[in-house]
Amino acid sequence: MITYRKATAADSTALTQIRMENMAPYNQDASTQDLETLRKSILHHFESSFADGSFITWLACDGDNIIATSGLTFFRNTPSMTNLTGKTGYITNMYTRPEYRRRGIGSKLFSLTMKEAVAQGCGRLVLYGTPMANTMYKKLGFEDCAGYMTYVPPAEIGDDI
Repeated sequence: MITYRKATAADSTALTQIRMENMAPYNQDASTQDLETLRKSILHHFESSFADGSFITWLACDGDNIIATSGLTFFRNTPSMTNLTGKTGYITNMYTRPEYRRRGIGSKLFSLTMKEAVAQGCGRLVLYGTPMANTMYKKLGFEDCAGYMTYVPPAEIGDDI
């Protein structure tokens, strides 16, 4: 029987393992040392984010086994007419182990996460979807907003910027 619950800091190690599984296809060329550094960084993220309340995650469990996750990271922007609170929820870590997919588990977790975001006062929700999941997100009212730009800064930025 599948059960759903909110994660606690005690789940950080298990969540780290699931996140590593989720990211494995993107990290195939990483060294063992780099993967260990990443694992430690993810574990630290979960532990510190649970401690400061900036992250909430819902879990689907089959017995004691975590089979799917849905995370919600909070951040604030300056309020605007489209987000009067300025509080934004970034939906992340949506992952269902392959053998449990296509059973509605991800949709249930997503619903719990959306309700949590509203209860926490988020005026906007954002996520980065995959082609496999985007159909579900669109059905739930998310819109594809092209044009987001990202930048990975170097260790030091010179005066020429």
